[in-house]
Amino acid sequence: MGHNNVTHTHSKQMRNPPYTILRHGVFHLNYRFPQDLIKAGLIKKTHERRSLKTNNRAEAKAKAIREVALLESEVEKLRRTLNNQSSFEDDLHGRANAGKPNVSRSLSELSKSEQRDLALKWFVEMEQKSESWREESIDPN
Repeated sequence: MGHNNVTHTHSKQMRNPPYTILRHGVFHLNYRFPQDLIKAGLIKKTHERRSLKTNNRAEAKAKAIREVALLESEVEKLRRTLNNQSSFEDDLHGRANAGKPNVSRSLSELSKSEQRDLALKWFVEMEQKSESWREESIDPN
């Protein structure tokens, strides 16, 4: 009783988590910036590549998701600048609180894109706060 040769010869290599590449056994973030922002001169480079400092696939996936969320938030800010829109906070705050006391009902009136942007902004703010709390707990000064 043993393994048949067929079970090992056709094994497929596991895919890397989204937005990652594997270099020398360590996962790296690989994010491509949108062409419209590059052409407009708002972003100088085409890619963001940096080490995630892990060789664990699950940890790399979690780190990449956080990093991409932060990058997407910055991209959205630059897109608003490109489109000469008012600031994100003023626009959503004005629409969500336009004289209506029930905020949950007002939020449902926002478009799906605005709801997504609001959730993404909240997520990024929470990540930044938790990062500063972690730094404070590590740094005794």
